[in-house]
Amino acid sequence: MKKKKSIDIIFIIIVMLILLIGLVSVYSSSYIEAGEKFSDPGFFLKKQSVWAIIGIVAMFIVSTIDYHFFVKNSRNFLFFFFILLVLILFLPDEARVKGANRWISLKYFKIQPSEFVKFIFVWYLAFFFGKTENILNIKKKIFNPLFIFVALAVVILLQPDLGTVFVFAFSFFVILFIIGLEYSYLFSLLFFGIICFISAIYIKPYRRNRILAFIDPWAYRYDLGYHIINSLIAVGSGGLSGLGLGASRQKFLYLPEPYTDFIFAIICEETGFIGASVILVLFATLFLRGWYIIRKAPDISGFILGLGIITTITVQALINMGVVLNLFPTKGLPLPFISYGGSSLLILFINTGIILNISRFRHEKG
Repeated sequence: MKKKKSIDIIFIIIVMLILLIGLVSVYSSSYIEAGEKFSDPGFFLKKQSVWAIIGIVAMFIVSTIDYHFFVKNSRNFLFFFFILLVLILFLPDEARVKGANRWISLKYFKIQPSEFVKFIFVWYLAFFFGKTENILNIKKKIFNPLFIFVALAVVILLQPDLGTVFVFAFSFFVILFIIGLEYSYLFSLLFFGIICFISAIYIKPYRRNRILAFIDPWAYRYDLGYHIINSLIAVGSGGLSGLGLGASRQKFLYLPEPYTDFIFAIICEETGFIGASVILVLFATLFLRGWYIIRKAPDISGFILGLGIITTITVQALINMGVVLNLFPTKGLPLPFISYGGSSLLILFINTGIILNISRFRHEKG
């Protein structure tokens, strides 16, 4: 093994293509609402572009930093953001957005700590299971990361944010499966997780309502199912090739905030099945290229780190698109690199930089 002089250009190109589609889609889906609210059709595009520039700069800086830095310091990062998650719970009611305490508002921007935590937890898993003794005694050592996961999950659920918990729970499960946890333990964790997931839905009326809207949105077309129905109308209107870029009808204040979690619906409406397929192919290619990089990682911590990152990104993308198509209940998860949102874009680019740094150290063969 020897250090490579260049980062993986193909991975960068894929990410940049997705980002470019995202910026175009943010403008196309937001200029009506931006004009109505801020008298500036490009308001959301400008803010997203600033975050994109910051994110790209962060990506290239991180790509020069040995990924072991993030692995070794993962506990410190995790502790810091855990404190932020707890502090958010004590913010006054006027700081809530749609009934949720998920953001810390600063003068010029907002930070959503849970967006960072779902990746930083993966960094911690790379640290913990990167130790040979923990891999060899995984059955005995599993309780440490499991305890940390439960603590994070409880705090995030109190915000409340079930979607984020689901994403990094899935990544946790995939990592445990790949590193060889016995099936009996895996199925026990899966069973326990399903029970907790169902309980989390049952104790919150709005989550039960989302299930009802998911099962039969047309029965609740004027309230619970309004969002998903307008999403399905947008998708159905697109047909094979779409109505044309910028020609969406649902963004005319029918589909609420179409530039965030439901931006994929506008993409489907304007570019049709062809455009939607391009998005799917790009994310599939991103995963496959990421897998190509991480399977050549020089150590187990690099492999686990990269696996957790690409799994988190891919699963979140699939869930987001599934929600738009009513294949999953509404989760409130952004489409990676495409949906409007600064915190999401920044942490995505930081983790892209980590993947690129792993690519510098990958084996020449194998």
